[in-house]
Amino acid sequence: MSNPKSPTSIIEVCNIKPTKSHYHKKFIEIYWVRNGEITVTINNEERFDLKKDDSLVIEPRETHKVSEASEKNNVIVLCSPPYDLSDEYLE
Repeated sequence: MSNPKSPTSIIEVCNIKPTKSHYHKKFIEIYWVRNGEITVTINNEERFDLKKDDSLVIEPRETHKVSEASEKNNVIVLCSPPYDLSDEYLE
């Protein structure tokens, strides 16, 4: 969900799957695990194992990917400024 008057967008992802390594130049992302488990790798070296109610802040220009995910999960992704697909760069 994105509100043009709000500096943040909120995206709820059910059963997130592993992603390709990428980064964003303009926005910060916050992953908040509501259910299940995911592993996020940042800058190809730091690995974060997240479970229910864990969160992780990903700064602009940090290369990141969801490297593992439980079969059933629910992740809230907050982006500020709001998510913009044109600001996604694959590694």
